[in-house]
Amino acid sequence: MKVFKEIITFTRKNGEFKAVITGVTGDITELESQVNLFLNPKECKNLDNYVFEKRRLTYLLGRYAAKEAICGVLQIENRKNVEIKKGIFEQPIVLHDKREKVDVSIAHTDDCAVAISSFTDHPVGIDLETIDSKNTDTVIEQLTHAENTMFSSIFSNEQKNIGAVVFWTVKEAMAKCIKTGLMTPLSIFELDEIQEIDKGYRSTFTNFGQYKAHSYLVENAILTIVMPKNSKIDFESKIPFVFNQQVPDVNAAPF
Repeated sequence: MKVFKEIITFTRKNGEFKAVITGVTGDITELESQVNLFLNPKECKNLDNYVFEKRRLTYLLGRYAAKEAICGVLQIENRKNVEIKKGIFEQPIVLHDKREKVDVSIAHTDDCAVAISSFTDHPVGIDLETIDSKNTDTVIEQLTHAENTMFSSIFSNEQKNIGAVVFWTVKEAMAKCIKTGLMTPLSIFELDEIQEIDKGYRSTFTNFGQYKAHSYLVENAILTIVMPKNSKIDFESKIPFVFNQQVPDVNAAPF
Protein backbone atom coordinates (compact mmCIF):
# COMPACT_ATOMS: atom_id res chain seq x y z
CA MET A 1 0.00 0.00 0.00
CA LYS A 2 1.20 3.50 -0.84
CA VAL A 3 0.30 6.48 1.32
CA PHE A 4 0.89 10.17 0.74
CA LYS A 5 0.18 12.50 3.68
CA GLU A 6 0.99 16.17 3.88
CA ILE A 7 0.08 19.27 5.85
CA ILE A 8 -0.98 22.14 3.63
CA THR A 9 -1.46 25.76 4.68
CA PHE A 10 -4.19 28.14 3.60
CA THR A 11 -2.98 31.71 4.11
CA ARG A 12 -5.41 34.60 4.60
CA LYS A 13 -5.12 38.18 5.85
CA ASN A 14 -6.35 37.12 9.28
CA GLY A 15 -3.97 34.20 9.67
CA GLU A 16 -3.13 30.69 8.55
CA PHE A 17 -5.42 27.66 8.45
CA LYS A 18 -4.01 24.16 8.39
CA ALA A 19 -5.34 21.07 6.67
CA VAL A 20 -4.06 17.57 6.00
CA ILE A 21 -4.36 15.99 2.57
CA THR A 22 -3.85 12.29 1.93
CA GLY A 23 -3.67 9.92 -1.00
CA VAL A 24 -3.86 6.13 -0.73
CA THR A 25 -3.52 3.27 -3.21
CA GLY A 26 -3.71 -0.40 -2.35
CA ASP A 27 -5.30 -3.72 -3.21
CA ILE A 28 -8.28 -5.33 -1.52
CA THR A 29 -6.24 -8.11 0.14
CA GLU A 30 -3.85 -5.70 1.81
CA LEU A 31 -6.58 -3.36 3.00
CA GLU A 32 -8.80 -6.12 4.35
CA SER A 33 -5.85 -7.49 6.32
CA GLN A 34 -5.62 -4.13 8.14
CA VAL A 35 -9.33 -3.51 8.73
CA ASN A 36 -9.03 -3.98 12.49
CA LEU A 37 -6.40 -1.25 12.62
CA PHE A 38 -8.53 1.57 11.22
CA LEU A 39 -12.23 0.62 11.16
CA ASN A 40 -14.36 0.59 14.30
CA PRO A 41 -17.10 -2.06 14.80
CA LYS A 42 -19.84 0.07 13.19
CA GLU A 43 -17.71 0.65 10.11
CA CYS A 44 -16.82 -3.04 9.91
CA LYS A 45 -20.54 -3.77 9.89
CA ASN A 46 -21.01 -1.27 7.05
CA LEU A 47 -18.23 -3.00 5.13
CA ASP A 48 -20.07 -6.31 5.47
CA ASN A 49 -22.99 -4.79 3.56
CA TYR A 50 -20.83 -4.47 0.45
CA VAL A 51 -20.73 -7.74 -1.45
CA PHE A 52 -18.80 -6.75 -4.56
CA GLU A 53 -15.04 -6.44 -4.35
CA LYS A 54 -14.89 -3.13 -6.24
CA ARG A 55 -17.26 -1.43 -3.79
CA ARG A 56 -15.44 -2.91 -0.78
CA LEU A 57 -12.16 -1.59 -2.15
CA THR A 58 -13.39 1.97 -2.70
CA TYR A 59 -14.99 1.99 0.77
CA LEU A 60 -11.75 0.87 2.41
CA LEU A 61 -9.57 3.24 0.39
CA GLY A 62 -11.85 6.16 1.20
CA ARG A 63 -12.03 5.39 4.92
CA TYR A 64 -8.28 4.86 5.17
CA ALA A 65 -7.49 8.14 3.40
CA ALA A 66 -10.10 10.06 5.39
CA LYS A 67 -8.94 8.76 8.75
CA GLU A 68 -5.32 9.49 7.94
CA ALA A 69 -6.28 13.09 7.15
CA ILE A 70 -8.58 13.53 10.18
CA CYS A 71 -6.09 12.02 12.62
CA GLY A 72 -3.40 14.25 11.18
CA VAL A 73 -5.50 17.32 11.95
CA LEU A 74 -6.60 16.18 15.41
CA GLN A 75 -3.29 14.49 16.30
CA ILE A 76 -5.03 11.21 17.12
CA GLU A 77 -2.99 8.03 16.88
CA ASN A 78 -5.76 5.44 17.10
CA ARG A 79 -7.72 5.54 13.83
CA LYS A 80 -10.50 3.46 15.39
CA ASN A 81 -11.33 6.37 17.72
CA VAL A 82 -12.64 8.26 14.70
CA GLU A 83 -15.93 7.31 13.06
CA ILE A 84 -17.12 8.53 9.68
CA LYS A 85 -20.85 8.29 9.07
CA LYS A 86 -23.06 9.55 6.26
CA GLY A 87 -25.27 12.63 6.54
CA ILE A 88 -28.64 12.99 4.85
CA PHE A 89 -26.99 14.22 1.65
CA GLU A 90 -24.38 11.42 1.79
CA GLN A 91 -21.82 13.90 3.13
CA PRO A 92 -19.21 12.49 5.54
CA ILE A 93 -19.80 13.31 9.21
CA VAL A 94 -16.81 13.03 11.53
CA LEU A 95 -17.33 11.69 15.05
CA HIS A 96 -14.54 11.65 17.65
CA ASP A 97 -13.85 12.31 21.34
CA LYS A 98 -12.04 15.64 21.01
CA ARG A 99 -13.70 19.04 21.41
CA GLU A 100 -12.53 20.44 18.08
CA LYS A 101 -14.86 20.11 15.11
CA VAL A 102 -13.37 18.95 11.84
CA ASP A 103 -14.66 18.23 8.36
CA VAL A 104 -13.39 15.80 5.77
CA SER A 105 -13.92 15.60 2.03
CA ILE A 106 -13.28 12.30 0.23
CA ALA A 107 -12.89 11.27 -3.41
CA HIS A 108 -11.70 8.16 -5.18
CA THR A 109 -11.11 6.44 -8.48
CA ASP A 110 -11.24 2.65 -8.87
CA ASP A 111 -7.87 2.11 -7.20
CA CYS A 112 -7.02 5.33 -5.38
CA ALA A 113 -8.59 7.58 -2.75
CA VAL A 114 -7.82 11.11 -1.62
CA ALA A 115 -9.11 13.07 1.35
CA ILE A 116 -8.64 16.48 2.86
CA SER A 117 -9.50 17.38 6.45
CA SER A 118 -9.56 20.75 8.17
CA PHE A 119 -11.17 22.44 11.12
CA THR A 120 -14.66 23.67 10.30
CA ASP A 121 -13.66 27.34 10.22
CA HIS A 122 -12.10 26.87 6.76
CA PRO A 123 -14.33 24.95 4.33
CA VAL A 124 -12.75 22.86 1.60
CA GLY A 125 -13.84 20.21 -0.90
CA ILE A 126 -11.93 17.71 -3.02
CA ASP A 127 -12.56 15.57 -6.07
CA LEU A 128 -10.50 13.12 -8.11
CA GLU A 129 -11.52 11.67 -11.46
CA THR A 130 -9.70 9.56 -14.03
CA ILE A 131 -9.35 11.16 -17.46
CA ASP A 132 -11.58 9.02 -19.69
CA SER A 133 -13.02 9.87 -23.08
CA LYS A 134 -16.26 7.93 -22.52
CA ASN A 135 -17.81 10.74 -20.43
CA THR A 136 -16.39 13.72 -22.32
CA ASP A 137 -19.34 14.38 -24.62
CA THR A 138 -21.84 14.02 -21.76
CA VAL A 139 -20.02 16.59 -19.65
CA ILE A 140 -19.65 19.05 -22.53
CA GLU A 141 -23.35 18.74 -23.39
CA GLN A 142 -24.23 19.91 -19.88
CA LEU A 143 -22.09 23.06 -20.02
CA THR A 144 -23.84 26.41 -20.22
CA HIS A 145 -23.31 28.63 -23.27
CA ALA A 146 -20.80 30.77 -21.38
CA GLU A 147 -18.93 27.67 -20.19
CA ASN A 148 -18.76 26.28 -23.73
CA THR A 149 -17.10 29.49 -24.86
CA MET A 150 -14.56 29.28 -22.03
CA PHE A 151 -13.96 25.59 -22.69
CA SER A 152 -13.10 26.22 -26.34
CA SER A 153 -10.76 29.07 -25.46
CA ILE A 154 -8.76 27.05 -22.91
CA PHE A 155 -8.78 23.46 -24.19
CA SER A 156 -7.87 22.37 -27.70
CA ASN A 157 -9.66 19.48 -29.36
CA GLU A 158 -6.78 17.23 -28.26
CA GLN A 159 -7.26 18.41 -24.67
CA LYS A 160 -11.03 18.10 -24.45
CA ASN A 161 -10.91 14.93 -22.36
CA ILE A 162 -8.79 16.77 -19.79
CA GLY A 163 -11.05 19.81 -19.99
CA ALA A 164 -14.21 17.80 -19.40
CA VAL A 165 -12.75 16.24 -16.26
CA VAL A 166 -11.55 19.61 -15.00
CA PHE A 167 -15.04 21.10 -15.34
CA TRP A 168 -16.66 18.06 -13.73
CA THR A 169 -14.29 17.84 -10.75
CA VAL A 170 -14.60 21.58 -10.08
CA LYS A 171 -18.38 21.24 -9.78
CA GLU A 172 -18.18 18.03 -7.77
CA ALA A 173 -15.68 19.52 -5.32
CA MET A 174 -17.81 22.66 -4.96
CA ALA A 175 -20.87 20.54 -4.17
CA LYS A 176 -18.88 18.65 -1.55
CA CYS A 177 -17.57 21.87 -0.05
CA ILE A 178 -21.12 23.14 0.62
CA LYS A 179 -22.25 19.60 1.56
CA THR A 180 -25.12 19.25 -0.91
CA GLY A 181 -23.65 16.87 -3.44
CA LEU A 182 -24.75 17.19 -7.05
CA MET A 183 -28.45 17.21 -6.16
CA THR A 184 -29.16 20.51 -7.90
CA PRO A 185 -28.98 21.48 -11.59
CA LEU A 186 -25.36 21.63 -12.74
CA SER A 187 -25.95 25.18 -13.99
CA ILE A 188 -25.98 26.30 -10.34
CA PHE A 189 -22.27 25.45 -10.26
CA GLU A 190 -21.51 27.36 -13.47
CA LEU A 191 -17.92 28.51 -13.86
CA ASP A 192 -17.46 32.18 -14.67
CA GLU A 193 -13.71 32.01 -15.30
CA ILE A 194 -11.00 29.44 -15.83
CA GLN A 195 -7.33 30.13 -16.41
CA GLU A 196 -4.09 28.18 -16.53
CA ILE A 197 -1.83 28.34 -13.49
CA ASP A 198 1.42 26.61 -12.60
CA LYS A 199 0.80 22.87 -12.83
CA GLY A 200 -2.94 23.24 -13.42
CA TYR A 201 -6.03 25.47 -13.66
CA ARG A 202 -7.79 28.02 -11.47
CA SER A 203 -11.57 28.43 -11.69
CA THR A 204 -14.18 30.68 -10.11
CA PHE A 205 -17.97 30.43 -9.97
CA THR A 206 -20.91 32.53 -11.17
CA ASN A 207 -23.08 31.79 -8.14
CA PHE A 208 -20.44 31.13 -5.48
CA GLY A 209 -18.26 34.20 -5.74
CA GLN A 210 -16.58 33.52 -2.40
CA TYR A 211 -14.97 30.29 -3.65
CA LYS A 212 -12.35 29.19 -6.16
CA ALA A 213 -11.02 25.87 -7.41
CA HIS A 214 -7.51 24.70 -8.20
CA SER A 215 -7.22 21.68 -10.49
CA TYR A 216 -4.09 19.64 -11.08
CA LEU A 217 -3.14 16.96 -13.59
CA VAL A 218 -1.91 13.98 -11.56
CA GLU A 219 -0.82 10.99 -13.62
CA ASN A 220 -3.97 10.06 -15.60
CA ALA A 221 -6.41 11.93 -13.36
CA ILE A 222 -7.51 15.41 -12.35
CA LEU A 223 -7.36 16.41 -8.69
CA THR A 224 -9.43 19.48 -7.76
CA ILE A 225 -9.54 21.37 -4.46
CA VAL A 226 -12.21 24.01 -3.78
CA MET A 227 -11.47 26.61 -1.13
CA PRO A 228 -12.44 30.17 -0.13
CA LYS A 229 -11.48 32.60 -2.88
CA ASN A 230 -9.15 34.75 -0.79
CA SER A 231 -7.18 31.82 0.61
CA LYS A 232 -3.75 31.17 -0.81
CA ILE A 233 -2.60 27.55 -0.90
CA ASP A 234 0.96 26.23 -0.66
CA PHE A 235 0.15 22.93 -2.36
CA GLU A 236 1.63 23.45 -5.82
CA SER A 237 5.15 22.58 -4.67
CA LYS A 238 3.84 19.21 -3.40
CA ILE A 239 2.32 18.12 -6.73
CA PRO A 240 2.21 15.45 -7.96
CA PHE A 241 0.84 12.85 -5.60
CA VAL A 242 2.73 10.34 -7.75
CA PHE A 243 0.18 7.64 -6.94
CA ASN A 244 1.90 5.16 -9.22
CA GLN A 245 5.31 5.56 -7.63
CA GLN A 246 6.64 4.21 -4.35
CA VAL A 247 5.75 6.78 -1.72
CA PRO A 248 6.72 6.12 1.91
CA ASP A 249 4.25 6.70 4.72
CA VAL A 250 4.64 10.26 6.01
CA ASN A 251 3.39 11.29 9.43
CA ALA A 252 2.05 14.82 9.58
CA ALA A 253 3.77 17.01 12.14
CA PRO A 254 1.70 18.60 14.93
CA PHE A 255 0.09 21.93 14.23
